[in-house]
Amino acid sequence: MVRSWEVSFGELCPAIDQIVERVNQQMDGPTMYLADKWLLVGKSQVLNLYQDGAHKIIITGREDTTNFVQVILTTLEAMGGILSLD
Repeated sequence: MVRSWEVSFGELCPAIDQIVERVNQQMDGPTMYLADKWLLVGKSQVLNLYQDGAHKIIITGREDTTNFVQVILTTLEAMGGILSLD
């Protein structure tokens, strides 16, 4: 099952590099971003993460909410994002 999360920002979205850096600080393994494929790769999960316009970040993955997803969403909220609940 594919799941997606949408995080909106009142100001411009933070840079993907900034997001990855903050997520790395909270995870026990390295996280890297493959920009050419829009993939955020963690220790045990791979997610699509991309900016949609100037004010929105979309995350999609094949699994339900995991610790990796929670860390990413919490990080984006701490950076001023608002998670859209559908």
